[in-house]
Amino acid sequence: MKVDREKVKTQAFSIIPILSKGDEMVQKALPDWLVGKVRGDEVTLALHMSFDVDQVCAVFFMKRFLEGLGLRVGYHFGEPFPVYALPMDIGGGLFDGHAVGLSATFLAAKLTGFLRKYPWSEAVIRDVGQLDAGKKYQGPYLADLRSLSRFVGYEYRQAQSEPGQNPELAALNFGLAVFERILFEARTRDSALDYIRRQGEQALRVIDAGGQGKVILIQAPVWAQPAISDFARREHNPRITISVSLPKFTSVSVLSRKNELDLSPVAAALRGAEMAKRGISLDGYFKAEGKLAFWFVPDGSWLVCCGTPKHPVAGDNMTRLTIDEVVKIVIDNLSGCQKRVAK
Repeated sequence: MKVDREKVKTQAFSIIPILSKGDEMVQKALPDWLVGKVRGDEVTLALHMSFDVDQVCAVFFMKRFLEGLGLRVGYHFGEPFPVYALPMDIGGGLFDGHAVGLSATFLAAKLTGFLRKYPWSEAVIRDVGQLDAGKKYQGPYLADLRSLSRFVGYEYRQAQSEPGQNPELAALNFGLAVFERILFEARTRDSALDYIRRQGEQALRVIDAGGQGKVILIQAPVWAQPAISDFARREHNPRITISVSLPKFTSVSVLSRKNELDLSPVAAALRGAEMAKRGISLDGYFKAEGKLAFWFVPDGSWLVCCGTPKHPVAGDNMTRLTIDEVVKIVIDNLSGCQKRVAK
């Protein structure tokens, strides 16, 4: 089947797939490329024996689309494949991107309507294409996709050693599960960036600390903080990141870029201010194995915390310092922080 590259990029489809299995979709007619491919209630997808990441991701979108139509999905690995099979990046046809220079993942996502329905998936799909083309490219999901490739290989070799296992099928199912999590991260990141757009400086504030570089203040729900922090690192390259969980200050952290600085002076100042607010003496109080309650230094002096996202604090363990006080204390004590000595 001859494929028109530009037509593929612009063609609109009325059948929209699902992301969540619980979603409902009304299907008026099968697209032309499914005619003759449905046997009973099943469609067989054809892949290489040694399939790659592009095929895994293309299968993900196609599988969700077909399941949204109420169809079951089967697989055939290797050539030749049955005439009734729908080939994915193999044997020519609409979903083989070799002839037109497009990834099978893009073709599957575009022609099933997934890309139009979920535009946040575009960055992941673009990274799949760049990885498949072997281009030097720094995309946000390339590291995850390379890991997907490695782990699919591990799963394949593991299944080879287990009697009764189909290594190709085991590896494919594992890859589909990993890719679903990458897409979940993409959706979370998109939601986090939307949170920044809506909240402005209330969510992300960039502060010039003079000769000490930039300090960024993140105030956001825990689910959004990793994505906002990643965005801030790429856009602003801050020396210090202060993260505050909302709606309550159940965790507050001060983080040095690339573990660069020994933040012990910052920790000491925060502890002193905390104790002063509580009207108690710092000397000998709440000391245990070198750590001090309220503001502690976990696993290295490049991070200072009062609670963490995994271990939030509540009640009297929450800091009594205001966020503005924390920011001021951090900036005022940065000049006393030395670069850490690598161990």
